[in-house]
Formats: sequence, C-alpha cells, structure tokens
Amino acid sequence: MENKTDSSFERSIIFRVVAIIVCIIIAGSSFFGLAKSYSSPESKINKETIKYLDEKKTTALELSASA
Repeated sequence: MENKTDSSFERSIIFRVVAIIVCIIIAGSSFFGLAKSYSSPESKINKETIKYLDEKKTTALELSASA
C-alpha cells in the first residue's frame, strides 16, 4: 500500500516541477523575446495607440480652449 502512495506522491512532485519549469520558460521568452518588439514605439500596436491618444489630446485641448 505504501508503494502506491509513494508513487502518486512522486508523480505529483514531478508534475509540479515540470509545470514550474514550463512557466519559467514561458515567462523568460516573454520577457526577453517579446518585450523588445512590443515596447518599441515603431510597433503596429503602439503606433495605433499613439495615434488614438494624439487625437484625444487634440479634442481635449479644443474643449478646454472653448471653455
């Protein structure tokens, strides 16, 4: 009976270790690989966001000037 409990405990530990390693790999690739491309102002996502914010800034300036 002890072997069955020990075996499931060992599988549980191995599963947790593998899950932690996979999470570390995903976090590392995200931090080192994707961060540079998404943090640059030249990326497509950032260009659209900057354009949108510039439009809203202009609208806010017009509204505050008319007030």
